[in-house]
Amino acid sequence: MPLDVISDAGSFQNKFQQAKYKIGHPIRSSKMSVIRWELPHPGRLKLNVDVACFFDQGFIGIGAIIRDATGIVCAAMSKRINGLFESLTAELLALREGIRFIIQVIESDLVSY
Repeated sequence: MPLDVISDAGSFQNKFQQAKYKIGHPIRSSKMSVIRWELPHPGRLKLNVDVACFFDQGFIGIGAIIRDATGIVCAAMSKRINGLFESLTAELLALREGIRFIIQVIESDLVSY
């Protein structure tokens, strides 16, 4: 299953890059929507990622958090990435780092058994 998630994320990123180059300019969203976080189903975990862009300082900050079905934090991480990125690209980088993080957590848990 983790490999399917990675494959799907990579496929999405490739499709996005192809679409971006076809239109010849950055893709910007004209709508803002409020997304309400929901607990994962019992027996499952949920990974949430977010990014903060510090354009004046030339970097982005990425955060990822894994919660269980009761909302308890199982693991969390943050990372700084130097560079300036469009918002969607920064969000995709956050997703990539979140996936890498959850794989690391899974591998760590497997090693401890």
